[in-house]
Amino acid sequence: MKNSFLKNRLSSLIFGLLSTCTMFLFSTQDAFAQDIRDSKGKVFWLTFLPNFHNNPGALEDSLYIFITAEQPASGTIQYYDRMGVPYQTQFSIGKDEFFIFSKVYRDFELYGFNSPNSMSPTGSNQNEITARQVFKITSSTDVTVYGLNQALTTSDAFIALPEDVLGEQYMIMSYPTDGDTPSQFAIVATRNNTSVKITPKAPTSRSNSNAEQNIILNAGEAYLVQTRIGQGDLTGSKIESNEPIAVFAGHQRAKIPNPSTLASRDHLVEQLPPIPTWGGSAFVTPYPLAFGANQNDFDVYRILAANNDTKIYIDGVFNRTLNSGQFYDTRLEKSEWITATGPILVAQFKKSSNEVTGDGRTGDPFMIINSPTEQYLKRFHCFNVKAWQRDFQTPTPVYDNEQYLTIIVPTDSVATVWLDGNLLSPSLFKKLSITSYSYTDSLKVSTGVHTVESNAKMGVYVYGYGEANSYGYIGGMGYDTIYTFDPPDIIPPLILGNAVCGIFTGKVADTLSFDRGIQNIEVITSGVDNATVMINPLVPPARSIPFTAALIDPYADGRISLKAIDSSNGSREAQFDIPGFTVRSILSDGTQLPQYSETTKFKENKCITIEISNYGKFNQTISSVSF
Repeated sequence: MKNSFLKNRLSSLIFGLLSTCTMFLFSTQDAFAQDIRDSKGKVFWLTFLPNFHNNPGALEDSLYIFITAEQPASGTIQYYDRMGVPYQTQFSIGKDEFFIFSKVYRDFELYGFNSPNSMSPTGSNQNEITARQVFKITSSTDVTVYGLNQALTTSDAFIALPEDVLGEQYMIMSYPTDGDTPSQFAIVATRNNTSVKITPKAPTSRSNSNAEQNIILNAGEAYLVQTRIGQGDLTGSKIESNEPIAVFAGHQRAKIPNPSTLASRDHLVEQLPPIPTWGGSAFVTPYPLAFGANQNDFDVYRILAANNDTKIYIDGVFNRTLNSGQFYDTRLEKSEWITATGPILVAQFKKSSNEVTGDGRTGDPFMIINSPTEQYLKRFHCFNVKAWQRDFQTPTPVYDNEQYLTIIVPTDSVATVWLDGNLLSPSLFKKLSITSYSYTDSLKVSTGVHTVESNAKMGVYVYGYGEANSYGYIGGMGYDTIYTFDPPDIIPPLILGNAVCGIFTGKVADTLSFDRGIQNIEVITSGVDNATVMINPLVPPARSIPFTAALIDPYADGRISLKAIDSSNGSREAQFDIPGFTVRSILSDGTQLPQYSETTKFKENKCITIEISNYGKFNQTISSVSF
């Protein structure tokens, strides 16, 4: 009988080897990875920046502290007035409850320019001197703390950072001074004998220059810095200390954008994260227009760079290069993805709402420090603030009618987002720019505590609009150490991979957690033989990029050559061989496997010897042959 079993079985053997191959994937571990710290904690230090008080004698302008917890908690709020007189308040809350602490602002808010009886830069205000208006919160278990400076038609709020995430290196995010209200920030010391170096970016109120300031603070002392009126923006000012400090920044009462066709202004404030916790990637999302707000002008976002030669990309397209302390701001009109080759801080600002001051339209400016995508979390316990103001001597809620959450989550996880125990409909999410993320647009919620959970890490923003008023902050984030201050990126990227059964699987990865990312990957065509290379889409600066290569002719060896370039122009070239299936019979001419025919009697034994050879340059192992 005619028999071609050898050809069939060797072909089956080749197929079997290819079909049972497993891909070997590489990963890189961050050199400084550690347990993620977040915005919950047991000890907090905070102060309140000067606000603008339209009626300085009124009692409705108040400072609020909100405390929430996922487990029962009790503790103490210790604080001082302007004269250094100590006070103390106890609190106790149950699971998912909140505690509201409030004080009339007088004597407890930092005293700056435009404070009552302090209308000159060198008057009785507390600019660039030690101040005592500091609040210290201690709790038996982890809590989340928020501060709100609530004044008539000018307010904003911030999430307070626990003591264990405070640092020694900061850079100020603020907004330009206008005709009569300043850009400002304040420092709070948490240890005695804390040395602080301040390098202002604009002339400051008392010194009338941007000269370096060196101060010593003790635990519980604050230091206020405001610009000279009409003289610049403190954004990009550097703060360095030898002990952990808390830093609060913003604007006494800003018009946004500046200049603007609208007239209304509002207080801006956020507590700033230390530079090592900044990331290299962030999303901005548009705000819903407040009910009845004037539609003129636009919201704004800012990008601030910590390091020199930081390349900024918006939706994957190179935008500009920023040096340390420089920033770029532009219109916030749609969702966008910002990436950079170094640590950046991104803030987004809500615009003014009113044509003339006091015309009663809903909403006004506020600022939010955006969470870098590297610091996203899977669970948030956040709070939409509860505050009151007097209308004809009757206290009325300020924000209850327009409270919002923005939730940013990977698109493939929108069906796993829970709000207060209820699964959100995926129809509530919109695609975020060119990315694989989506966000909620105009998601209204009630005043009070909210829990947001998902199977994937996400970002959450909390904000609300009132009559000629508003507030906003992030719902929380991680505070893992990502960067060191202005670190050198001196090690070129790695090119790793492994060839199995004619398929090469690899990855190009930057070396350390604070390196500036992959800028480009090139295939060196002169070094490619019998192979095709497929590289995943690269949006610089990328932490890592997978690639694969496959043999064109699986029965011959191949080779690939790659060059990887990082954002500091460091480069590495690598060449990899890909073994083919180079086994054949010595009787074959190399184009096909030979066929054998034999005639035999029934039940007669017949032995056929087939000698095979390896014509490639790599060792071949055949573990089994079956017929």
